[in-house]
Amino acid sequence: MLHWFKVTFDKTTIKVKVSAPGQKVVNDTILWTDIKRICRIARSMLESDELYIYTDKFPDGFLIPTEAVGGRDLWDEMITRGAFDADVAINAAMGKDNERFCWPPEK
Repeated sequence: MLHWFKVTFDKTTIKVKVSAPGQKVVNDTILWTDIKRICRIARSMLESDELYIYTDKFPDGFLIPTEAVGGRDLWDEMITRGAFDADVAINAAMGKDNERFCWPPEK
């Protein structure tokens, strides 16, 4: 688990705190209502899968490792809220290394 990367959420926001050793502490807030798209990148068994949250503030995607503190809870919440499709999430869980799964799908 990545103890220096923490994510929490409530009804309206996702809060991210990154305090990597030797780096400046980063605190960011993402509003659930601002999320345009979410992608999950499957990684090898030795690496953390990656969640990318796309908003106007983060057009290139805000990276959250699933192994971050709170990362798995966030993933579950995304599915519960319908922010990420449950069937696509099942496919993502079985994805091959570096396979990308996004919701909503590209037009």
